[in-house]
Amino acid sequence: MEVSKILEDIGLTRGESRVYLATLSLGRTTVGKIIEKSEISASKIYIILDKLIKKGLVNISVEDSKKKYSATNPHHLLDFLDREKDSIDKKKEAIQSILPQLSGIQSSVADRSIVEFSKGRWGYEVLYRETISDAKPKSENFVLANDGVSFKFQSLWSGFHGLLQEKEISSRIMYTHDCWYNKDKSIHRREERTNYHPKVLPKKFSKLPCISVLGDKTLISGVDELDNSCTLIIRDVNLTREFVKILEIIESLAVVPEGYEEK
Repeated sequence: MEVSKILEDIGLTRGESRVYLATLSLGRTTVGKIIEKSEISASKIYIILDKLIKKGLVNISVEDSKKKYSATNPHHLLDFLDREKDSIDKKKEAIQSILPQLSGIQSSVADRSIVEFSKGRWGYEVLYRETISDAKPKSENFVLANDGVSFKFQSLWSGFHGLLQEKEISSRIMYTHDCWYNKDKSIHRREERTNYHPKVLPKKFSKLPCISVLGDKTLISGVDELDNSCTLIIRDVNLTREFVKILEIIESLAVVPEGYEEK
């Protein structure tokens, strides 16, 4: 991956990344040379340099009545990330304190749509967390886990199961063959799960949607040939009951995985 792309991924803007790298390569230098090297316009350069100074990534000095700029030690990028993390943690705490108010505002305006559609990992995670949050304690999460979604979002499952355990919600899951036997054990951590009842479908059943039923909600997810994911949520108790019937038919074809001992 390009250095500039990594700098942008950690929180620098494209302009900040270019100016930082230019300053890093030039040593102590004038603003004119930074403009020439970074190809950033004169109208923006001072704003960007000021932001980099505040982030601790660039220093300013005066020599012969001229301002000169130099990049600080690259190790300060780690300090920058630590400060960003502290800032994010404080923002999270602030949001947590007003979540009840925000939820009250939302519920007072209108009910959520019966059906909604989202794309990507973030959309899937938000909808799945909603189903867990709204579910009653000691209820049951009934799932058909397919290859595409399960592998694409593999790092999410352990965290989801932790949330289910907090509410003592049992997991009744049917896996496609490859989904069960080919997943990374260091990530899925199935051996740590409780209230967990897995079954595996015959190998011929591989092109199935991922379906999750919990409470009065059903999630249907899939991954297309371009590896794009999409998720549909249905918030209707009657439709959810019908999906349970479908899952029970599919479950009748599955067996307890070889060598698995239920806890």
